Amino acid sequence: VLLTEELLSLLKSKVNEAQDSQTETKTPPSIKLALGMNKITPSGASRLFETLIGRESESDSVLAMNNSLEISTNDMGGLNNETSDEDIANNTILDGRTSTDTSQDATMPDFLIEELDLSFNDIGGHGIHSPNVQLLDSARRLFEGDGTAFVPRILSLENCGIGPAFCRSIGRGFLNAFERKHNGATNPSYRPSVLRIGGNDAIGDAGTVALAASLRMAMKNDGDNTNGLVELDLSSCNVGDAGAEALALALSSNPGCLIRLDLSNNKISDAGAKALGRALVDASHSSGAVFEQIILDNNVGIGDDGAAALAEAMALGAVKIISVRSCSVQAQGSAAFGKALVSLASRKQCDESSHFHVDLSGNHFGTRK
Repeated sequence: VLLTEELLSLLKSKVNEAQDSQTETKTPPSIKLALGMNKITPSGASRLFETLIGRESESDSVLAMNNSLEISTNDMGGLNNETSDEDIANNTILDGRTSTDTSQDATMPDFLIEELDLSFNDIGGHGIHSPNVQLLDSARRLFEGDGTAFVPRILSLENCGIGPAFCRSIGRGFLNAFERKHNGATNPSYRPSVLRIGGNDAIGDAGTVALAASLRMAMKNDGDNTNGLVELDLSSCNVGDAGAEALALALSSNPGCLIRLDLSNNKISDAGAKALGRALVDASHSSGAVFEQIILDNNVGIGDDGAAALAEAMALGAVKIISVRSCSVQAQGSAAFGKALVSLASRKQCDESSHFHVDLSGNHFGTRK
């Protein structure tokens, strides 16, 4: 209780300061709500998701400046770092506004949730809890885009014990959102665009394939960029070539469904890397899409053949940043990246504003095939 009261007090004071300093701008402050490493269970996480989805985006006419406020339960002046389900159930953490206000600017919330971090909470089981049906349903609704402006842009669920069932729920949310758009829905869409679920080794290929299938099938409408993700972090999720190939199919079939992908610390070999490289090339040829960043660090099965496929994508300008640190790339693979950079330098469309980056550190270049 003390913790949530302190959170509210800090939030309200910051909003009040914003009112006093700048009353003319209509951009609310953004908040990072960090609840990692606590004792939140699947039921508590579900209640929190439902609060974010169902909260009416009404305002008490706060016209706040565009500053960024980070609230973390890990640094609250010595308070006990244990947010519980009871705190969430009482909606005290997010109660920075009233739901009965009828101000003239009812569409503007007091604040926006930039990031919700629930990492290192046992919401997925870890062998202790079975998958919670209520949580799975809440996760689906969170990604359907039918919630309020309080749905976080970034959702971090690292090391939470989630598995394929959770991924399938997220995928179902994407598909439901696409179906509504396809059927003519015009209401604003709010859903996380950055999903960080690294460290959940139960996800594996099965969960990755489920996410990839939804990203592939939820094709964007013209001018609409809300049906995919900007960033997907599947690091340390026990992903193999099957998962990598499924993601490759999504990238080639639905260019732009992702622009940043982290697959580091997995079990991907040359076969998976080659599929990803070819997908980036295909996406570039079909739509001109440029992938922002792909991280494949510490996949020891990736060698020269996989590196060459990724280098080909970079040579065509299809991807800007490639990281294959601590893999098994040797002289031939590193030479392929060297040729790619030379090719980029000679391309007419690459000007001074074009930035490309390759990280091959931790590989053994001294051995040539």
